[in-house]
Amino acid sequence: MRRALSISTILWFASLALACGGSPDDDVVDAGDLFDASESPDDAGAIDASAPDAYVPEPCESPGAIEEVACGRCGTTDRFCTADRVWAYGPCEDEGECTPGTSRDATCGDCGMRVERCAATCEWISDAACEDEGECTPGTILRAASDCPSGQTRELACSAACAYEPAGECEADPCTTPGAREDVPCGACGTRERFCTAERVWAYGPCGDEGECTPGTTGRVACGRCGTLAAQCTTSCGWSPSGACEGEGACTPGTTGPCTTSCGTTGTATCEATCGPGTCAPPAESCNGADDDCDGARDETFTCVRGATRPCASACGSGVETCSTACAWGACSAPTSCCTDADGDGAGVGATCAIVDCDDTRADVFPGAPELCDFVDNDCDTGAVDEGCRVRAARYVECTEHHWTSHIEDLGPYCAPLPSSRAAGCSSNGCALTTCGGTSCWTAECATPGACFTTYRRQEGALASLVRLYHWNEPGSARNRYTTTSTPPLGYTAGAPLDLGFVATTPIAPPGLAPLALVECEWTPASGGLDYFLTTRESECSARGGTIAARLGYVWAP
Repeated sequence: MRRALSISTILWFASLALACGGSPDDDVVDAGDLFDASESPDDAGAIDASAPDAYVPEPCESPGAIEEVACGRCGTTDRFCTADRVWAYGPCEDEGECTPGTSRDATCGDCGMRVERCAATCEWISDAACEDEGECTPGTILRAASDCPSGQTRELACSAACAYEPAGECEADPCTTPGAREDVPCGACGTRERFCTAERVWAYGPCGDEGECTPGTTGRVACGRCGTLAAQCTTSCGWSPSGACEGEGACTPGTTGPCTTSCGTTGTATCEATCGPGTCAPPAESCNGADDDCDGARDETFTCVRGATRPCASACGSGVETCSTACAWGACSAPTSCCTDADGDGAGVGATCAIVDCDDTRADVFPGAPELCDFVDNDCDTGAVDEGCRVRAARYVECTEHHWTSHIEDLGPYCAPLPSSRAAGCSSNGCALTTCGGTSCWTAECATPGACFTTYRRQEGALASLVRLYHWNEPGSARNRYTTTSTPPLGYTAGAPLDLGFVATTPIAPPGLAPLALVECEWTPASGGLDYFLTTRESECSARGGTIAARLGYVWAP
């Protein structure tokens, strides 16, 4: 919370706003005080040079913002963000006595001197002893034989320099008994002691216990709330007041009461020793849509500003939320009952939909839609996918050099993966023209004796995404070619090829499977000539010194 602005600061900022083109009726601020609205405000004055960077433009972010900052000797000032987004500073107020860290020679006691230093609170303090004091306290009067003939004394008064000076003529003031002491009247109903010296002359001490005044004189005494009234001094040296108390202040020091803050709210002020109201402290922020604490913000301690609105939305449209009387956002006015059809397939999402879609992002998915064999529940029948579609499983035979051959088994809908096993018939001399899982394994293709394995990989999918793979033999040799059409390669048997099953045309694999690119590698075996083999590892082709002759599609593997 920031303290309320002083009247002089408010008037100074008002004059600044007019100088900058503002209307005198714009944002009028009530600077009323605690009790007496007719009390004259302090002079506004010019910008205090002790304000921070008073002559250097200092940028600000929010025109109209007012905040309190330190200035001068432990003082404070209010600064105002102008329309040009530059801070303007008001007068520096409530400054201390001195600048922290400085020192001075100060008087003390009876005209003595000592060193004082300025504390961090801008007050003079000292812990040094008072030195070079005078002989008396200014105003003290005594009677002594100072520079008088023998047997005479006179009045001596202590001057402002703390030294006794003659204040009367020398007069005979004899006494009879040297050493005698007695109290005698003096001054304003006071008494002092006198002492009979060896010269039989009275020596007088200072006058003490004097009254308030000299009998018969008149004056004024304090009354009420810092007021005064006429009084006459009695014979007992005390004031006797009479008449009415005049010039009283607005309040009794120490009491508190209501006041009007700089932003027009009702705050609290404490009466000062001068019987005038102190700074008007703003109240705490309330949920009322107003700026109660004069910090430029409304209801800032709550979730929202009372009566404010903001847009909101539901699945059925847009609406508005309103901040309630408790400064909390109310319910969204957007409709809650609707039916939306984002993909335009006639089925939607919402409480009023006649047909409820299970996926409103795909137009080929809605209750009653035909199954497309695309791994998606097109007809929204509680999660069943591609019912009625055939599933293919491809069995691949792999030797160490990863040369792939295969054939297709039609296992019916959604078959389980086939197990892996060591191929039967692999001899210790490197498969010599034996079979690996039912497919011939050439000796030249097995680098390690006994390293012939059969691996089974499942391949599932819609028939539309698969093409058949054909195996061709060259007449009179064991060389092979592979195609995805039933037309034989040039020079190969025109008869019926070996149907190896299906390969996928896209790398999109069913859930849980990964696509492997199937390529035909052209290479030169040890027996000479060109030959071709299938592989899912292009590195195997290059390891044999071959090149990719064709990219045939994809197979899927777990």
